[in-house]
Amino acid sequence: MSSVPPVHLVLGDDPRFRADATKALIAELLGADDPSLALEEFSLAPRADTGDADTPAADGPPIVATALGSASTPPFGTERRVIVIRDTPKMSATTKA
Repeated sequence: MSSVPPVHLVLGDDPRFRADATKALIAELLGADDPSLALEEFSLAPRADTGDADTPAADGPPIVATALGSASTPPFGTERRVIVIRDTPKMSATTKA
């Protein structure tokens, strides 16, 4: 699976189609790897208590920094690591590039 691109962006207006496409992509990327070891998921949805989409807790690190740290950590007991960031705010074309 070395020909797999390092980053995948799932876009679409329908949340259900995005969720289904993301689930299928995760299954394809994981293959036979154990998700409890290979998969890490984050959400940038605004928190109900603060409205801040990038802070998991008042004293915790920003989610994006944590996700990038996870992505740069070598896999342990699996062929690869799959990092998923969900509920990203709407981005412009220049932000996505």
